Amino acid sequence: MPMSVSPSDAYDDAVHDHVWTPPEEQRQAANWTTFLTANGLADYPALSAKAKVIGIANAATDAVNTIRQASEFGIAEGGQQLAGLLVFLIDVRALGLKSAKGLRLTESFYWDMDDGTRAWSKPFSERFDGRKPSMVHAGVYSAITHYLKASADARSADGLTVAAKMRETPVNDFMTRNARVLPNGWVQRDFYLFEVKAPEQSKADGGDYTLLATIPGDQAKPPAAMAACPLASGN
Repeated sequence: MPMSVSPSDAYDDAVHDHVWTPPEEQRQAANWTTFLTANGLADYPALSAKAKVIGIANAATDAVNTIRQASEFGIAEGGQQLAGLLVFLIDVRALGLKSAKGLRLTESFYWDMDDGTRAWSKPFSERFDGRKPSMVHAGVYSAITHYLKASADARSADGLTVAAKMRETPVNDFMTRNARVLPNGWVQRDFYLFEVKAPEQSKADGGDYTLLATIPGDQAKPPAAMAACPLASGN
């Protein structure tokens, strides 16, 4: 029984509008429930409901605090799986592997994936006191590089001209393999399902994740109805 949790306060209505849940038929098939909670997991019904998977649908400090509470409550030891819907490497580092171990999350980049990601991450880490880049750092670099290449290939700085060239040109770099920029702006790159390692599993140089699965780009992209964009549709 999957469930998701997100913060609840004076902005409950806005949160309800922006927390993603699967379509109704999928929620019924999977017995999916969304709870809003004001106090992290302290008043969270999923604890007593024994949900198999608890999706953490908040972010930043809220997500870190929720995951830390989950560790203190021994949720993983009780057989429940925690899944972060918007968790980054910086959050895992803030938590520490002891609190974050077993957490599952998706990212489109991990610095220790292969030789290409390690080579790109090395100067970043050297410049920022050993810190490792997240998919946000890598994604910004990838986007700007693709834009500059498209501008050079198009021999133009005109926005519409460069955007057309960006969609025409496959994205191939240290984090992306032969991906396309869709009309709505989504880059159809692969995503990866990771699990945070336990402290004893981590290497001395800071290995944080174990790769569990690769989600192909055509499956990772949002459904058309969710990704609707007035600019892409011409409306």
